[in-house]
Formats: sequence, C-alpha cells, structure tokens
Amino acid sequence: MKSPLIKLVQMAILPSPPLELPKFDGAPRSDPVSHIDAYAIACVEYLPYDNIMLKIFLRTLIGEALKWFYRLLEEYISTFQHMVDLFIQYFNEVNPYDTGLKYLLEIKQANDESNFDFIRRFRSLFHSYKTPFYGR
Repeated sequence: MKSPLIKLVQMAILPSPPLELPKFDGAPRSDPVSHIDAYAIACVEYLPYDNIMLKIFLRTLIGEALKWFYRLLEEYISTFQHMVDLFIQYFNEVNPYDTGLKYLLEIKQANDESNFDFIRRFRSLFHSYKTPFYGR
C-alpha cells in the first residue's frame, strides 16, 4: 500500500509492546488539538524520535481520519510537526477560526480601536488559541 510517510519513517522500528494510544476518527466536532495533546502525552518518551512519533501516530487514526491520511500524496510527510500541522488544519472544526495561528497573525487593528484596546483584544484571542502539546 502506498504511504504518505517518507521511506525513512516507514522503516522505523516501533517499540514493543504496542502502546495504549488514543484514537481519532475525524467525526464532526472532534478536537484534533486535544488528540495531539493526548498522543504526545502517551508517547512522551518518544518525542525526540520524529520517525517513531510519525509512524506510531498512524495507529491512532481510524475511520474518516485514516481515509484522510491515505489520501495524502505518497511520501509527502517527513516530520511529525508537518503531520501535526496538516492534521490540525484539516480536522480543526472546534475552533471557529480553523486557520488558528494564521488568523492571529493576520488580525488587524480597527480604525476606531485604540492601541490599548487592540492589544487587549489580541491578547485575549492569543490566550484562547489552543496549541498542541508537541512543539511547545
């Protein structure tokens, strides 16, 4: 079967016995950021090993999420952070600003808004923005 993971990741040797992993099915209103957080906590000892994190992540996907993964381009994903970014971007339906950080970076001060009010609004949005555990 063709895989979106690069060959180096495909050849990574997984830990034994298999870990207890959270599952993600991609159902509407499921939270991809919470899934990444739970996954990173379950695999905390493997965080420094990108290839293992990537290959094990595939085991957490079921249903529509697994179908999404196999629709990605062959040998497209080379890092766990790349997978996290693609995953959150595609499945983020919980936050009304699905582009997350992109939204924060594009926020503009209104013409009638004071600098103080703009900074307060930006800080409020920034602190409500959920970032995944991995990469903090």
